[in-house]
Amino acid sequence: MEPINFSEVKYALLTPSKVCSQKMTYCGGVYSNNSLIRDLLRPSILAYKSNNSDFYFCPKSTESHRSAYYGGYWIDHFGHFLLETLPLLGSMAASNTRLPILFHYWNSLPNLDSGYVADCLKALGIDKSRIYFVHENAVIAESLHICIPAIKLIGGVSDHRAIYSFHQIRKHFGVNKGLSRKVYFTRRKTPNTCRKVIGERDIESIFVAKGYEIVAPERLDFKDQVRLVSSCAEIAGVDGSALHLAAFANPLTKMRVLATRDCRLILAVNKTMGLRTSIVEIPLNIDDSVIRAISTRLG
Repeated sequence: MEPINFSEVKYALLTPSKVCSQKMTYCGGVYSNNSLIRDLLRPSILAYKSNNSDFYFCPKSTESHRSAYYGGYWIDHFGHFLLETLPLLGSMAASNTRLPILFHYWNSLPNLDSGYVADCLKALGIDKSRIYFVHENAVIAESLHICIPAIKLIGGVSDHRAIYSFHQIRKHFGVNKGLSRKVYFTRRKTPNTCRKVIGERDIESIFVAKGYEIVAPERLDFKDQVRLVSSCAEIAGVDGSALHLAAFANPLTKMRVLATRDCRLILAVNKTMGLRTSIVEIPLNIDDSVIRAISTRLG
């Protein structure tokens, strides 16, 4: 594996993920290049001046680290976790340095104890005790190692850090390299009503006639999802998080994407992992003309 690139910041101040004051609510950030930061040990009120503006916030306390990694914002959403947070974790795991790993987060405090997050941490050999979320307390790090994002989402530039992380997951769960199955990932059974395709059952009937199995991936454990896609010669479905499982598919697997919107994230991971991708644009409401167009494209 190629060396991991980190950008080192001296004397970094990390503000809590969510801070409310009388004037504003803002998300946490990282501040540096201020000589006062090294003197901020346990203040009750911290002040930082940047671009002629003063920021005041009152964390419960301030914690200090001599050296730590910083992974930016932890993203729990399945697709974004696979493409953004997971490759960063893989980079830190591959460095063989057991430094604390600091993250900010969106919305609610992430749960590291269950589901695909716990499975991925175990596969990468990262103990959850190493991960610290900048939550209520401010954090000062004398040396903060910031990992450069692993995938350029626009254009899908291949990146060894993403590939390393995905391969570690495949290795941990074991994969089937038979490349024999043809699977259509349905969105009909997902509890999320956002972007459901009306008439998807009619689309599924086309793929069943072509020898595809219909699978609702959210009903499988994460390890079974990984093993499933690794056994596929062809994967199809409406654009969404399930198609990001292509991260664990074998190279040259064929994917047919039924696109209701811009699907650059799916294209990014497919290009990174060497999948062959074809796209059919469809509306959210399916009629006979759409069914005929899909049938024609499938051949």
